[in-house]
Amino acid sequence: YHNKSGGPHNVSFWSDSIPKGAADVLNKSMPNQMAPLEGPLLTDPEATYEVSFAGAPKGVYKFFCLPHLALGMKGNLTVQ
Repeated sequence: YHNKSGGPHNVSFWSDSIPKGAADVLNKSMPNQMAPLEGPLLTDPEATYEVSFAGAPKGVYKFFCLPHLALGMKGNLTVQ
């Protein structure tokens, strides 16, 4: 993800809303996690955080920004 402004922001995946077997792949590809399936908070403008989906099961991955979930900052990513 890319923190354009207004941080802190992060990417967190709902463990019950990702394809079976995806948690292991994501946890291995997400450095500096705050918790399982939860990326670090980005506070600097233009900061980026990459999550690799190489080897991840196909399907829909639901995610959200932990600090802004109450404001509706969430989305879906489809791996094909």
